[in-house]
Amino acid sequence: MIKFLVVAPQYQVRSGGVMVLHELCDALNRNGYPCGIVFLHGGNAAEQNFQFAFSDNKEFHMPQGQRIEILNNTEFQEIINEGVVIYPDLINGNPLGAKKIIRYILNFNESPFYGDFILSFSKIYSNYSNHVLFKTFKNSVFNDNEARPWNERNLNLTYFGKGPSFIDCKLLPNTLALERDWPRDKNQLAILLKQCKFLFTWDCVSATIQDAIMCGAIPILLHDQQIPRILINQMEIGSYPDIRFNSIEDLPLEISYDFDSVNSSIKQFKHNYDYFADSWVERVGDFAKIYINKIFNK
Repeated sequence: MIKFLVVAPQYQVRSGGVMVLHELCDALNRNGYPCGIVFLHGGNAAEQNFQFAFSDNKEFHMPQGQRIEILNNTEFQEIINEGVVIYPDLINGNPLGAKKIIRYILNFNESPFYGDFILSFSKIYSNYSNHVLFKTFKNSVFNDNEARPWNERNLNLTYFGKGPSFIDCKLLPNTLALERDWPRDKNQLAILLKQCKFLFTWDCVSATIQDAIMCGAIPILLHDQQIPRILINQMEIGSYPDIRFNSIEDLPLEISYDFDSVNSSIKQFKHNYDYFADSWVERVGDFAKIYINKIFNK
């Protein structure tokens, strides 16, 4: 039986990329493909000076996630030599010296990567991918049940997220700042989003946008520097509502929209959201079969 290792930081719910890597390990095991986690820590992408370790500490792993435990260096080296290592795209080379590697592209990147097989989170993220494996994170707390009707809401939020890495960001007038670490848990975040009318976001591909839509809030993407909007509209989740506004330099924003069009796009978005959450394990199984047939001829 071919074994896999996923290279990932310790599990954290505030990072969609980290969650995807742990979810991939879990789903491979659920499909009958033994997979463990090699933890990435220290270092940075610019210098590629990461450190790696395996651990059975439950605090580092995804809660209730299925995985194989790597108990010693002999077991680890066996997988390195005979199995497959799955690296996230922030790792450029093959620091573990694996014989077979998969590169999982989790962010928009038009560069080629070294690897036997390029797996991309979205079809728009890479021009070199062999397979696409997209996911949404379905959480029952994010819904619009018992929420105020959208047109009766008067709370607007500004979300920075990863935005400052791409553009000079500012808090929009008469909005409350939604922080990456506040509210402190998902339940409190859902309560806030159920009261939100517009989520002005500088991070244009964050899972927080999806959470907001599921709670009945409408996102407004504030720039085009992270990923061109024309590409964002082609992502598997579907296009976000088309909200037009005057220049961001000319605050406050004057917003215009077609309500029927917004409702239609939200309905399609929620349908796609459920599909990509509910079909994840099955689609991971399909990917594993394709990969093994291609690389191992089995």
